[in-house]
Amino acid sequence: MGILMKSGAVNPEKIYYLGGYGGIRMWEKYKDIVAGRRGISWGHDYMTNAEYLADECKKIKLKHDASFAEKLENYRKTGRL
Repeated sequence: MGILMKSGAVNPEKIYYLGGYGGIRMWEKYKDIVAGRRGISWGHDYMTNAEYLADECKKIKLKHDASFAEKLENYRKTGRL
């Protein structure tokens, strides 16, 4: 989905409302693992489209719900929503 958003083939808002916001949680959960894989074996472009999807959906989420920033920070600290 990230590559489709990045290339302009799909509207990011539509992807967000179709469930793309799940990419935010997925990225937050696995970003450290991905970073490790990037550094060790897969290269720096590994999972960049998943990261793009999460970043774009995060922007949309924050635009609609500013309180999400605090919730996301709590998730980063505790690992719980």
